[in-house]
Amino acid sequence: MSLNEINIVLDFLCHQLCDQIGTHAARRTFICVALATGIPPQVVMKWTGHSDYQAMKPYIDIDIATRTKADAMQKIADNWEDEE
Repeated sequence: MSLNEINIVLDFLCHQLCDQIGTHAARRTFICVALATGIPPQVVMKWTGHSDYQAMKPYIDIDIATRTKADAMQKIADNWEDEE
């Protein structure tokens, strides 16, 4: 996915959700979910325009990242049980 495509998606989401959440919350959630799903920090930084990790660090919410990772691990466990 190109940076332009990501910006289009983010712009669409922001317009759809602008009455419900702010852009900072949307940006923070995007960063946390991206990192929690295994996208390397360097890629997320490029997508979000951060020049270094320290600049992106305030957007990282450990609770969101932990929940996202836990949800993903639960899906793996559920699928594993279904196959047995």
